[in-house]
Amino acid sequence: MRRLYKILHIFRLLKINPQSKDGLVLKGWVEVSQLRESRNKNNALQYFESVLKTNSRNIEALFGKAKYFELCGHFDEANQVLSTLVVVYQKFTPPLVEKMKVELCLQDWEQADDTANRILAIEQKNVEATRFKILQLMCRRGHVEEAASQLRRLAAELERCEPKNAGLFRANAQLFSRVSGGDMGALEATAALAERAAQVDPTSSACMAEVGRQCLLRGKVKEAHR
Repeated sequence: MRRLYKILHIFRLLKINPQSKDGLVLKGWVEVSQLRESRNKNNALQYFESVLKTNSRNIEALFGKAKYFELCGHFDEANQVLSTLVVVYQKFTPPLVEKMKVELCLQDWEQADDTANRILAIEQKNVEATRFKILQLMCRRGHVEEAASQLRRLAAELERCEPKNAGLFRANAQLFSRVSGGDMGALEATAALAERAAQVDPTSSACMAEVGRQCLLRGKVKEAHR
């Protein structure tokens, strides 16, 4: 209901002023959020382009354009747009974070690593860059013991910046446990993440199920049945 109200508000805004940059950007983001169901996938891009014609540095329109290309699987185009954002907003980490993710989609590990380093130089405790570094240690370099240590650091950082986000704790537990290669040190760290998720949201069946899965991964069958 709230989402419908927001959409109606955007339509009213554009009816009053069809050239409203805020209205066009918001309409573009609505179209992006519905991209999978949309028959005309170019609608979102058109709204962002309309804004960028008069203000090529509009950060929301550039982000929207990049996300549009990303969701369409056009990762090279998304990367180009994000590169523009990085040049214009050099000390602003969100464009770098999105660029790192797109580079990973392109399987360009070296460039993604360079981008992660740039993020950490600006924001030493950035969660997304830290996640990438751990993923790289596990999947590309095979340094699982070092990754386990970094996982504990990530857990502490999540506790600092996202203490009530059960979904984020669970997502990290899932991701890193599945690529850990069965390393017990890493699995102990991911189990702690899952348990924290269940503590934050004890009513979540997904969080409780993940705690059970983590027990199974560590061979603790009896505990998994609890």
